[in-house]
Amino acid sequence: MARMAQRLMALVEAHGQPVLRGVAWLHPTGANSSVKQPTDKAVRDALPTVTCHATRLESVKGTADATCVLCCEDYAVGDTVVELPCGHTFHKGTEEPTTSDACNGILYWLSSNKDCPLCRASL
Repeated sequence: MARMAQRLMALVEAHGQPVLRGVAWLHPTGANSSVKQPTDKAVRDALPTVTCHATRLESVKGTADATCVLCCEDYAVGDTVVELPCGHTFHKGTEEPTTSDACNGILYWLSSNKDCPLCRASL
């Protein structure tokens, strides 16, 4: 958890205050937790997944797109990411919460939400 806080502070320093606006609702039971409904499983299963490769990572290096905002970790070669229709990418993760330091990922988010955690675009 301390590592995540350090990464969040590094993101804030690098990208400014807009990062903090989304932090309160990054978890499915976050501050804006009105009645939440999961994204349909068929929609979750149809989302495109990509395995990160060096070329992609080089193209986003130094930008906000180089980091998964769900876990505040930079993407690494071999990571599996999901791209939402709005264009935002996140670690894939699982539909169940993890007990390790691993990212829960976008599938966990979408198991109780129908929108992008960054721009709130509906799925």
